[in-house]
Amino acid sequence: MAGGKQAEKSFPVIQKTTEGKGAVSLSAEEHEALARFLMLKNDIENIERKQIYFRGHMDGFAYLKKISAI
Repeated sequence: MAGGKQAEKSFPVIQKTTEGKGAVSLSAEEHEALARFLMLKNDIENIERKQIYFRGHMDGFAYLKKISAI
């Protein structure tokens, strides 16, 4: 996640919030950056889950075809 590394360099509080311990105080700009970072991270994870899900369906379909079930 190249953009994520850029955001972490621009806003060190992102890494502190996601990997650190204890209380963190955010400015409005840092809050916006953190919210955007987490939204994009979630979007990437959803894309990966969908890819795995559909790959499983493709493999299942190929197997059913191989054993002449369909």
